Amino acid sequence: MNVLPLCLIIIIIDVVIIVRSIITLVRNKNNQGDTHRKIKSRAIISLSISSLLLLVFMSLLGLAISESANNKKHDANSSSSSKSSATSLLNSSSSMSSKKSTDNHVSASDMKAHPQLSGAVITYYGVHMLKSSSWQALQNNMNDKFGIEVMSTSDATKYFINLGNQNNGIYYLLVGTDHDEVAFYDENNILLKKVSLNDVVGYVNDNTSESTINSIRDNVTVSVGNPKIDLVNDAQTDSKKYAEDIMAYVENENIADSFTYGLWHSIDPESLKKLYNGSYHVSFDGNSTYGLDTQSGGSAQFTSPVAGSVSFIGQGGVSAKPVDPEKLRVSVSTIEDVLNNLDASQFPDVTVSE
Repeated sequence: MNVLPLCLIIIIIDVVIIVRSIITLVRNKNNQGDTHRKIKSRAIISLSISSLLLLVFMSLLGLAISESANNKKHDANSSSSSKSSATSLLNSSSSMSSKKSTDNHVSASDMKAHPQLSGAVITYYGVHMLKSSSWQALQNNMNDKFGIEVMSTSDATKYFINLGNQNNGIYYLLVGTDHDEVAFYDENNILLKKVSLNDVVGYVNDNTSESTINSIRDNVTVSVGNPKIDLVNDAQTDSKKYAEDIMAYVENENIADSFTYGLWHSIDPESLKKLYNGSYHVSFDGNSTYGLDTQSGGSAQFTSPVAGSVSFIGQGGVSAKPVDPEKLRVSVSTIEDVLNNLDASQFPDVTVSE
């Protein structure tokens, strides 16, 4: 309640009464008798009323001062309470933020220990963060069964993404001194992006729930595959590798059964290995023709790929009688189909001389 206006009115009335009483007494100081006594009595009464009003004024003024002090204290308490609430809210937000930052359902160490989880996390990142139609095309298959086919070569270990039994050629590598980086490639062996493993993990933790990534993990099948054979490339770049490719095919297809006579018909891979101390001896003319040394001392020849085929020919390319051409030519795709189903550790050892 605001009492200051009332105090102001009282003090004005009080001043008026006092002034009038003083004026009345001064004017009638020489008067005598009953009239003087009556005037004096009225003045005394007026001064008494004035004193009472002054007491009321002092009480109201004290009340106003007390109320003002209480208001200031209340304001201070409210301010303190607001600051306390703000601090509490800030601490709560900080706590929530801290909890979110530490509530990581995937870690780099988890991935190194669990291949399926690693495949799920890295594939999820690649699908959502790479500007590659081949990788982005996997987005609709993240909830389906898919495979990570691990293929080790002398150069690197590649992790191919397979849908069903189909390998669409995209893959990633774990690189860096401690395998702490991921390199993503498209089907043309073009490097799309290299990113730290921690960044991959951070992205997945920020954008998925634990149940989501676990669901994807449960759809992943990890298998060990064989190096993909590129006969055309091998023939152009590495004569020894190409000769090994062909001899692996010869071993596993039992190619001698495809011929009715001649050197290829008489080839016995096991006997050849024993003859040459566990290795095949192959010569290369530096152009397109390879010759396999046989038990009889002759050279069973095969060629570099021409028009999508590899030719197997007898010594000197001469046959005693006509031979079905289909038995002398095998398509590159047929050879690669066989080779891609082999265990890389079974590839034969070949020495090549030029």
